Amino acid sequence: MLEVADNQFLQILDCSQKYTEHVKQTIANNTADDIFIDMVSLNEYMNLNCIAQKLVSRISEESGIELIHSDYTENLKGLEFVNITTLGELSAAIEKHEEFIFSKISEIFKTRDLDIGADSVILKILCEAILSKVSLAQSDIL
Repeated sequence: MLEVADNQFLQILDCSQKYTEHVKQTIANNTADDIFIDMVSLNEYMNLNCIAQKLVSRISEESGIELIHSDYTENLKGLEFVNITTLGELSAAIEKHEEFIFSKISEIFKTRDLDIGADSVILKILCEAILSKVSLAQSDIL
């Protein structure tokens, strides 16, 4: 019985590693638009995607704020809430709201006299940007 469980665990581990490698390769090849966001894909996206890395570099160079790799567990819920479900949608949203994200992060870190933080703040502020646009659009209707 333990041997069967051990074999099943190894199969799951192997599948997980293959999935992670597939996601890494797809992101590296810039063909990840249709990959659904989950913990693995979001982690690899923030590490490897040129759009995300460009924004992290810009924040570092222009504001002197070092953003370090972090845990994105809480960001999964936020992205789902604003209906961002694929890496392609995430890339488009980051590009669309880059200026807002950049200025908000600069403001937050300067106000708190910080020079280092978690890169997950990019995703949190992205969700804030999308929600603020939705809120403004709804107020125009009323």
